[in-house]
Amino acid sequence: MPRYYFHLTDGKETVKNPEGMDLPGTAAAREEAMVLARDLKHGKVMPGRSWNGWLVSVVDQHGHEVEAVPIADLLTNNEAAVSSANAAATRPATDPRMDANSR
Repeated sequence: MPRYYFHLTDGKETVKNPEGMDLPGTAAAREEAMVLARDLKHGKVMPGRSWNGWLVSVVDQHGHEVEAVPIADLLTNNEAAVSSANAAATRPATDPRMDANSR
C-alpha cells in the first residue's frame, strides 16, 4: 500500500508530517486530508491556531504532491458525517497524520 504524508502549508511556512499513513490510493488520501482540514478548522487537531490561507498538502511516498486541500474547504454536514465515519473506521487510535511534535 502506498504511503501518504499530510503537510500543512500557507506557501511561506510548512508543518511537515514525517510519519504519514499507508492508504489504498489517492482518493483515500484526499478523504483523510479533508478530515484533517476539518479537524484543524474546528480546533480538534493543533488547537488555538488560525488556519486561514493554509492547505493540507498530500505528498506521496515519492515526494510528489498529489492533492492540496484548503483548510477552509469544508464539506457539508451530511458529507462530513459520512466521510468522518468512513475515515474513523480505518484510522488508528492515534492520529498519524500529525506527529506528536507538530501538536
